[in-house]
Amino acid sequence: MNENDIKEFQETFGTRQRSRETSELPDNPFLKAELSYAVSSGTLTSKVIVLESTDNSAEIFADKMAESISSSFPDFYIFRIDLKEMVELMKFATLSKYKRFLLYSNLLIIENLEQIEKNSVVYDAIIEIINSLHATSYLLVTTKKKLEEISIDLKTRNFLMSGKFFSTGGKEEKKENDPIRDFSDFISQVKQEAGVQENLNEGEKREEFIEKLYIWEMKGFNVERLKNVINDNDISLIRKEFSEFTDKIKELVELHKDYGLLNIKEFKKESKEIEEILFDPDKLDIIKEKTEALKEKIRYLRFFRNSIRLSMMYESFITDATNRTAYNKITEIINNENAEKIVILTGTNGTGKTHLLNSICNHFIENRIILIDKTNVDLAVNNSYVMRYMDDLSMVLIDDFDILFENKANKAVLKNIIMNNVPKVVSMYRKFSIDDRELLNHLNKFQSFNLQPTSLFIKKNVFKAMFANLGIQVNDFLMNYMLDSIESPLSAVEDQFKELALISPNRVPTIESIDRLFPQAESKKTASRKKSEYDTSQLIKEWINEHDRLYVEFEV
Repeated sequence: MNENDIKEFQETFGTRQRSRETSELPDNPFLKAELSYAVSSGTLTSKVIVLESTDNSAEIFADKMAESISSSFPDFYIFRIDLKEMVELMKFATLSKYKRFLLYSNLLIIENLEQIEKNSVVYDAIIEIINSLHATSYLLVTTKKKLEEISIDLKTRNFLMSGKFFSTGGKEEKKENDPIRDFSDFISQVKQEAGVQENLNEGEKREEFIEKLYIWEMKGFNVERLKNVINDNDISLIRKEFSEFTDKIKELVELHKDYGLLNIKEFKKESKEIEEILFDPDKLDIIKEKTEALKEKIRYLRFFRNSIRLSMMYESFITDATNRTAYNKITEIINNENAEKIVILTGTNGTGKTHLLNSICNHFIENRIILIDKTNVDLAVNNSYVMRYMDDLSMVLIDDFDILFENKANKAVLKNIIMNNVPKVVSMYRKFSIDDRELLNHLNKFQSFNLQPTSLFIKKNVFKAMFANLGIQVNDFLMNYMLDSIESPLSAVEDQFKELALISPNRVPTIESIDRLFPQAESKKTASRKKSEYDTSQLIKEWINEHDRLYVEFEV
């Protein structure tokens, strides 16, 4: 985000500058216990906490919670969404613009949830945020209506109701229609229901252990082993079990932090397996093993995606008659309409093969797709590393396959990759240059799409996009001159355009700077002319059909 975006984001979703008519907290022992725990641990005792109030006491508590955690943990991301403000000030675009950043909050506060009913844009954004929160995020919701009275989908309602509920604003806290006036009464009730005995050795009371057990259980930790000993008459045994449990909790919290730093969006299955046991202190070794395995898969995926060029987006790929068929086939892949296991793209340098492969990776950002090219093929074939997690991948992309296959050291592994059932998109110059009859017969089972040399229509639109991105100003004369004189393939001119922008006064290039930066064939070099002498008709050299001819004649 730029400085203006950061300012807008902080003004809309920040929590530090909040002010209320009164700062008096609700007189509720449960909320005080929550606040105390949050300040000491930086987290809530439940993934979700819902506060219901008819006045603004719930918002006062939410402000205090945000302020307290921010002071104790200044590096935390704590954000607030006031739905009443969103609806009244119509900040719908702002909410949609920044919602992806809110998903990674340490604590996200959503105030006035009942306002979600008043605008469909707000509704869609909030539902998406609630159901897409990061595994390590906590949610605090305030509402002036009961959850069951708010019009939200069943999945979201069940998620919110699975958390802890508090009623403020003069209403008494209720639990199964039995009023509990303060925290000590609650502990007494827990003891009574659990049949906890009072005759402890050494005259020590159990309250402190029961309170810890309650907090840990509300936090989500598995406390069955503690429940098994809480009634024991030997206080030393209870103390020993709680001490060991506390040590494991500390180690588990470190694992939580380690796991929370991982980018798990491509590994939903593995992350779900870990999250199901992430709060069980008795499964520390299993959590460590699964986390390390997940880290290795993430490293593997990242390595084979490091060479992806983010500028090559699917939406920026320009089509005409020379590449439209291949583009449509890739569109079928993106829309899950293509049942073929292999799509083959052929064509000379600069026809857009690499762009299409990169665009698949950039479009399927949350899928397990790797790109094998000249920058990483050595590791791919080393000890068959690429085959290690092959069956876990959604798709494999290979750029310039025929060139990579010429190296004898690559042949065996590349052949195994092609013969594997994982879907693939493969680019190459010429399919029939592959000197392996079995592999060639296999490839011949699938359709090839030949990309033709770049037309002037595509070339001009690519130049226009680069000019716009870099702020280069050109007139028709300079545009026509560059189209006619630059011989470099489109895949190789991006860096030269960046340098042209840097050396051009006021971002207006000269013919001399163009000639110096862009390599040109001797036969194509054109002497400088006055604008009136330049004959644009010389640019019309080729077209595939009448449709493209019109683009060339009337747009160039």
